[in-house]
Amino acid sequence: MPRDSFFQSILFMLLNLVGAVRGRLRDSGVRHLVDAYCGVGFFAVELADLVESFAGVELDQLAIKAARRNAANRQRTNGEFLAGDVAEVLPELLQRFPPTATAVVVDPPRVGCSPASLGLLRQ
Repeated sequence: MPRDSFFQSILFMLLNLVGAVRGRLRDSGVRHLVDAYCGVGFFAVELADLVESFAGVELDQLAIKAARRNAANRQRTNGEFLAGDVAEVLPELLQRFPPTATAVVVDPPRVGCSPASLGLLRQ
């Protein structure tokens, strides 16, 4: 993991969070996942076995490299990690993945989601 990347270090909270998200995703029956602000790919990698395909989006190039390594280490081959601004990459992903069959995990940095990203998600 890159030195400047954020990662939840309180393990019991992290396990509870991923368990809750896994349950919701499994129950939803969606086939695709978008991990917005994916960082080092934690949610995408942890949830990849529940979907046909996934895409993680992150502005930080070093975090994307780490996400790709994490996916390879866990043998998660059904998705990709894209370097870029969520507001710029999300429109293409929302066209590629059918909205009714896609879940979006949003885990933004402290500054939050941009108004443009929130607008896209509301559509």
